[in-house]
Amino acid sequence: MIETSKSNGMHSHQITNPIPGIKSILVDHNNELVKIQGSAKILTDNYLQGISLNTFESWVDGINQTGILDLNPNHVYEHGVFHSLDTTHNVPMGTQWDIQRNWELIQNSILVSKQNPRFEPHIYNSKTNKGIEFRGGQKTSKNRLIFYGKEIELNRPKNRDFFKACANPMNVLAQCSNLLRVESNNTSHKDIKERFGVQSLNVREILNSTQMPTLSMLDKITIPGKPNQLSILFESHPGDDIKEIAMLYGFENIIRTANYHEPTIKAFVKMYTSDSMFRWWWYGGKDSTISIRKLIHQTQQKDLGVSNQNNAIMHHIKQSIHDDYTCLKIA
Repeated sequence: MIETSKSNGMHSHQITNPIPGIKSILVDHNNELVKIQGSAKILTDNYLQGISLNTFESWVDGINQTGILDLNPNHVYEHGVFHSLDTTHNVPMGTQWDIQRNWELIQNSILVSKQNPRFEPHIYNSKTNKGIEFRGGQKTSKNRLIFYGKEIELNRPKNRDFFKACANPMNVLAQCSNLLRVESNNTSHKDIKERFGVQSLNVREILNSTQMPTLSMLDKITIPGKPNQLSILFESHPGDDIKEIAMLYGFENIIRTANYHEPTIKAFVKMYTSDSMFRWWWYGGKDSTISIRKLIHQTQQKDLGVSNQNNAIMHHIKQSIHDDYTCLKIA
């Protein structure tokens, strides 16, 4: 460690020899405060368990074993705070979906699940990085969810020091076989409080949270928006006939604007038709050339290739994350 003192009593410790799981340490000797930037890699062979109620004491013990600090786990648990944290989940893809061989199928199943236009997908499909990132356009919060092959990522040269610290590195790598890592970032105090449903940043409060922030983020991306989207979009056309609206925008574009959400589109059709004409437009009639209800499904199939209701891979991912939360692997 190289120690650089500052005038306010803070001491910045830079690590000259990499220590897996610790990126930086700040020590305030005046107030006996420590700020650590690190990860679950300090758990070495138990890395994939993440930092949770199950592993918190082991994580603190791992930091102490470096010989740099001497932290009291109970004191950290009661008085420590999280300034930022990632939520991570390891989804076993089993024998049905092989990440190395069937990545395109997995990738497409994740991509077509996106229903929220405020999230943009970014695809990584190289030999050393197979992943998808959904990045939200919201400016007030960092909304980011990543899916990637964990074994591929952990096999990179940058993780050699981590494997050297493990008692059985081959076993750790074997545990990563065909694991899909799902990861989201919580980088502001406001986001942490809202997503974990807590009043403070206290370690104990966050580790005992019953919220499921990763599933909530996934729902933001895969569940259609609020039913008033079309009302807001077309509020400049009060009293117009639905034929005129259709000529301006096209029914398929209207359906896409509503994220294929049937209740939203049904409310919209009712807004621009009379009671007697609604059924004709919605369900189709003997002389009708179109059924908007049927067109919703046809448009979604054309655009997405598969509906969320039949997306077995995404259903498996969501169920696995839900099961993960029951084991308290939340931080």
